[in-house]
Amino acid sequence: MKVFLRAVGLGAVALLLTAFAIGCADEGSTRKPDPREAPDFALATVEGTRIRLSDYRGQVVLLDFWATWCPPCRVSMAHNVKLQDTYRSKGLAVLGLSLDKNPDDVADYLRRETINFPVVFLDDVTRQAYGGIATVPYAVLIDRTGRIRKRQLGFSHDLAGSLEKTIIQLLGEGSAVPYGS
Repeated sequence: MKVFLRAVGLGAVALLLTAFAIGCADEGSTRKPDPREAPDFALATVEGTRIRLSDYRGQVVLLDFWATWCPPCRVSMAHNVKLQDTYRSKGLAVLGLSLDKNPDDVADYLRRETINFPVVFLDDVTRQAYGGIATVPYAVLIDRTGRIRKRQLGFSHDLAGSLEKTIIQLLGEGSAVPYGS
């Protein structure tokens, strides 16, 4: 019994030391960003134009992570077109971030559908910066100051209503110091 307890104790100490080492591994890096701060990115559209999140300073931004092969994503995209039509003049900017691996699939989709906002190809760095997006549709709502104010996984009419309510709230807040300034 003593041998067993000693082994368990040594194992616990080793586990704590490992956890401490992992927690300190990033000690030499620069300041860690505020987890509510939306990470900036520069991503390419189908046409090759680079879009930066910081290009949308002072606007409320809806990032829609989606894919052409995802049926709920296609419904979400149609809803986002309506949101963009309704709230663009009040300061909403919708950006589609495609998880598709084949650019031709996205180009074909954009030829068939009327999308009134930029669609870019998501890279691994940006994907990880936003939490390692693995399930779509996934929406991230960013206020005028560059803070993430809402994250939403999936799409339904109830979720869409909740998202729109938050958009209206954020648009009404006006603008403070915009991100990237």
